[in-house]
Amino acid sequence: MTTLINLPLKTATVRDLVWDEMFLLLEDYRDVHGTVEVKNTLIFRGMSLGRWVKTQRESQAKGKLPADRAARLADLGMEWMPHHQSLWAKRYDLLLLYRDQHGNVEVPQSFVTDGVPLGVWVGKQRMKYRRGQLSPERVASLEKAGISWENQKRSWKDAFSILESYREEYGHVNAPDGCTYQGLHLGTWLQTQRRAYRVGTISSERIVALENLGVVWSLNDASWEHHFALVTTYKEKHKTANVPTRFIEGDVKLGTWIKNQRIAFKKGTLLPERQARLESLGVRL
Repeated sequence: MTTLINLPLKTATVRDLVWDEMFLLLEDYRDVHGTVEVKNTLIFRGMSLGRWVKTQRESQAKGKLPADRAARLADLGMEWMPHHQSLWAKRYDLLLLYRDQHGNVEVPQSFVTDGVPLGVWVGKQRMKYRRGQLSPERVASLEKAGISWENQKRSWKDAFSILESYREEYGHVNAPDGCTYQGLHLGTWLQTQRRAYRVGTISSERIVALENLGVVWSLNDASWEHHFALVTTYKEKHKTANVPTRFIEGDVKLGTWIKNQRIAFKKGTLLPERQARLESLGVRL
């Protein structure tokens, strides 16, 4: 005779029951208001529903929310990025699109795209920045896009004059990304000029002025020029242009760069113009 062993079924924990209760509460809220987007401070039927929703999003972001719960919330209409954040991200994407099309992020206040008053939105970001109400993450994202907070009304001629001063001080115009000089985000300004050049929105007069100053439009060329300028400075200090392989200038592995130029020369991939400039500086290829 076979004896049947009744294995105990997995019972729901108190936490499981609480979670189910809050889920049903969120479902009721959706049925009443047509959305599951709630403020973090929302109290609904005596329960801290807003805080609970926030906790679910945080758990999902950390990869700690069980898949079945994530699926149930998604079916209910949950967006894992809060609505105000996803809305900001969409506006930011429109700003990047504007930059790609116009070569800059100086959006006119009256500019509207896809029904979105983008110029007004950019103005609000500037206002929030001045008031200290913009998160560090958003500040960084906007600066990466090309937004400059200081000296917003600085003229192109003023910025060009600052670039001239930079060249006089450093011997080149290849200000690195993130460089701030005389109160101007010079690296960002140069990127803006290059974007405008690529999309054809910069005047021929400005192109000539920048090229005469030494600006190169390709970022690869700019990088090469920056390294070459560092080798020039190295020679002035050490009386030789043959940089040791392990030598590092700031965060630039200058010795490795020289080594790569020698490798390119041996492979026949070093441009003749660059070869001539390196040799005239005294670099042994």
